[in-house]
Amino acid sequence: GVWDGPMSYAKFTFPYGIASDRFGNAYVADTQNFKIRKISVHGQVTTLAGNSSMDWRDGFGKYGGFFSPEGIVCDSKGDVFVCDPGMPFIPEKHRIRKITPLGEVTTFAGSHRSPGEKDGLGTKAKFCNLVCLSIDNNDNIYATERKHKIRRITPEGEVTTIAGSTEKGHRDGPGTASRFTFPYGIAIDPFERRLYVSECETNQIRLIEPHLYRDTVADVDDSNLDPDDDKYKISDTAVDFKQMFIGPYHLSLITSLSPLFS
Repeated sequence: GVWDGPMSYAKFTFPYGIASDRFGNAYVADTQNFKIRKISVHGQVTTLAGNSSMDWRDGFGKYGGFFSPEGIVCDSKGDVFVCDPGMPFIPEKHRIRKITPLGEVTTFAGSHRSPGEKDGLGTKAKFCNLVCLSIDNNDNIYATERKHKIRRITPEGEVTTIAGSTEKGHRDGPGTASRFTFPYGIAIDPFERRLYVSECETNQIRLIEPHLYRDTVADVDDSNLDPDDDKYKISDTAVDFKQMFIGPYHLSLITSLSPLFS
């Protein structure tokens, strides 16, 4: 469904990502309703932007459109950022959209016209199949791409590749000398010392240190699970002050890793 109202009344269709602002309001990427929904601290659900149909346009409120909003974060100013694909019927997410507290939708980085691997400023940069976002206390956004790369986007919209390359693999090392295999979830620790990236193909958690050296934190395994079954692959990840939390595809299961910080 797609109803606004009190939480007990409101309806969503395949809500994928969720983020919160500094006031405690939550923002939901309502993927199959093509909307960004807001849940106030009082439990009232409203539509911040989107119009229940696939749309690529920038604009205010219902005049701003999305194709398939998923990974979502909120910065210190209350602006919301979400991964969104560039063209209808193409599931890859090639751009990051920005939604202000007033509901104005703009394309912050990337292009709706074509995928790519180019670093650069704002819409001059190109992405290929964005998956998840994370944000630090300085409002730098970090994004995973299924094309085996980790990108950083500054508050000014400058996009750089901080780890990995389009070459699939598994190799630790500095910056673009490292290799990833389908990075998915991404989270930054509360002390902003490390980025954690989950690889759904290898069932591993990789870390990126501030000086951009990466290593494997942990292998995630369970002898009762079939490693060749996609629904057991790890996907998203989150961290708090003590632990990391990860979740496999299509399973009602959360796994924690601790202690995380020293």
